[in-house]
Amino acid sequence: MLLLVMFTLAAECHEVLGAFVRGQLLVMLALGVIYAAGLMAIGLELGLLIGLIAGLAAIVPYMGFVIGIGAALVAGLFQFGGDLY
Repeated sequence: MLLLVMFTLAAECHEVLGAFVRGQLLVMLALGVIYAAGLMAIGLELGLLIGLIAGLAAIVPYMGFVIGIGAALVAGLFQFGGDLY
C-alpha cells in the first residue's frame, strides 16, 4: 500500500515538474524571439544572436534581461559609434 502511494506521488511530481519545465522553455523561446525582433527592428546587426542568448539566459529570472541589455548596449556602442572621449 505504501509503495503504491509513493509511486503515485512520484508520478504526479514528475508530471507537474515536466509541465513546469515545458512552460519555462516556452517563456524562454518567446522572450528570445521578442528580444531578437526588437533589437533587429532598431537596426542592431547582432540582434538575433543577442536575442537568442538573452532568451536562453532567461531560465534565471532577470538574468536574460540583464545580459540582453548589457550586450545590446555594448554592441550598439560599437556599431553606431559612440565617441567616449
